[in-house]
Amino acid sequence: MVEGVERPVAFFSRVLNPAQRNNCPTRRELLAVVAALQHFRHYLLGANVILRTDHHSLKWVRTFKRPEGILARWIEMLAEFNYEVEHRPGRLHCNADAVSRPFCKQCFDKPQHIPWVDELRRADSITESWSIQAIDIFPEISDDELRQLQDDDPSIGPIKEMIVQGEAPTIDTLRSVPLNARKIWSLRPTE
Repeated sequence: MVEGVERPVAFFSRVLNPAQRNNCPTRRELLAVVAALQHFRHYLLGANVILRTDHHSLKWVRTFKRPEGILARWIEMLAEFNYEVEHRPGRLHCNADAVSRPFCKQCFDKPQHIPWVDELRRADSITESWSIQAIDIFPEISDDELRQLQDDDPSIGPIKEMIVQGEAPTIDTLRSVPLNARKIWSLRPTE
């Protein structure tokens, strides 16, 4: 919440594979919860999370008696989060529905119940004072020390030498260097 008003911070979506499309609506909703929590995991661990959904049957997730298969794995994954499932009827949950549902011709000219806020413009005004103008990075090693470490490395050294010479190595030369060196060679920019 920002100034007492709910504001989206980020959106997440993904395409369901054919097997997931065959799931019942409840399992698809639970899959959406699991996928979103995994995607934003690094932000949500240790925080109190409110899962607002228009799918009322998700409230049973914590009270499921004997989960089996994929449900058991999903419930086990959800156990690492401190979450609460809160039901919100679909008519009050139009911000999420607008993202997940296709354009409806019948609703096109109907007035909006929630005022439009340009979140990008608002985000720019909020973060402008926090922006970083310059970052000074003090390396722990100097450029000369880094060059020497690269030359001494069994994977980087031979590849660096080949690039400096400007000649394409033979297959036998590439086979004589470690596998990591061959991977590095394959990642070099080509003209």
